[in-house]
Amino acid sequence: MELDGKVAVVTGGNSGIGRAISEVFARENAKVVIGARNEKNAAQTVEAISRKNGTATFIRTDVRESSQVKRLIEETIRRYGTIDILCNNSGLELVKPIVDTSEDEWDFIMNTNLRSVFLASKYALPHMMKK
Repeated sequence: MELDGKVAVVTGGNSGIGRAISEVFARENAKVVIGARNEKNAAQTVEAISRKNGTATFIRTDVRESSQVKRLIEETIRRYGTIDILCNNSGLELVKPIVDTSEDEWDFIMNTNLRSVFLASKYALPHMMKK
């Protein structure tokens, strides 16, 4: 998988599976843009990628918020001129019985796991379709 010169946006790319994806993309010479909330984890991921001569950028993004996802995509376009890969990786789990789950908890999970995919795709696809 050679991604030389490609630009990859990875939501939740700062930890867990998302970090591994970000690191693989960077190892394959993609420019990685990480959209996530946790700045500490993101800084560690960007540093790890940089130590291996990769290119990674962090843009603080709450993927549940339309304006922040739009900013993530617009900032990526401003910096790199394109988006070649969109990896909708953000996701959470709530391990508890549904009868004990509040509506706010449900909304938080659904907005992170589903709404975020819609939002990132909505804002990134017009740029990707131009190519």
